Amino acid sequence: GNKPPKRRARHPGYFGMSDEEVMAEIDMPAVEATRSFKTWLTLADGKEFTYNQKYIKGEEGHEWLLKKNIWRRMRYRRENKKMVEKMKSEAAQVAIDAAHATSVHAAAAAAVDHALAAAPTTPTPVPPSVAAAAAASSVEAAAGANSDLVHKAVVEAAVAAAESYVQKQRESETAESAAAAAAVEATAAAAAVE
Repeated sequence: GNKPPKRRARHPGYFGMSDEEVMAEIDMPAVEATRSFKTWLTLADGKEFTYNQKYIKGEEGHEWLLKKNIWRRMRYRRENKKMVEKMKSEAAQVAIDAAHATSVHAAAAAAVDHALAAAPTTPTPVPPSVAAAAAASSVEAAAGANSDLVHKAVVEAAVAAAESYVQKQRESETAESAAAAAAVEATAAAAAVE
């Protein structure tokens, strides 16, 4: 059912959160609305269900473990999405700053070139069309280069998020497998005593 077993979660995915703390944080309607959980509900007792690990319908605690696993994956996806969005906005700001710096540099270069071409005794203003054309071509070039920078930053963020997720999943699966094995051993030992 929905009642968590009375034990502390030991895997790093919850950073030492107890099942009660997870229960307080979990968005149960969102978890129960997932395709995976709906599939779980359709299974007959004793049937196996795999979601990063095997769960057996009707086994004590397996529904709770499945819900925690679904919730953890939902949380990782949200966190990774936030990280990617943050990196995208940071990369976009860098691109805007670079384009601005490039256009200022282009306008300054055009003014210097114009001043050097003019006679030393005849100070003339830089024609606006020269400065504007230099700035526009420079901004276009910078925008193309900065678009590549933004794309590269987004790809790097997605790869970092995926690597983080895979590492957390591996650590979690190892810890949950060890906890499940210990629970089976404890149940077998208790049955042997009786």
